[in-house]
Amino acid sequence: MKIKMGSVESTYLASVGYDEKTSTIAVRFTDGAVIHFHKVSPRTYRAIVFAKSPGEKFTELVRDKYEFTVVKQAA
Repeated sequence: MKIKMGSVESTYLASVGYDEKTSTIAVRFTDGAVIHFHKVSPRTYRAIVFAKSPGEKFTELVRDKYEFTVVKQAA
């Protein structure tokens, strides 16, 4: 699945996107890895994108809390 992503100001996350049909957040990390997190609300996605620190908000709300699929391994 291809999800359009937009860049964010973060030392941890390079870009983030959201697919409303599948409730999936796509995250590209600064190391090049791309991971899709499943069954995530649009509210959570917006909280990450508009956070002062998107990386911290991602860690707080998503990491280790949702099932995920590794789309691309780190470089």
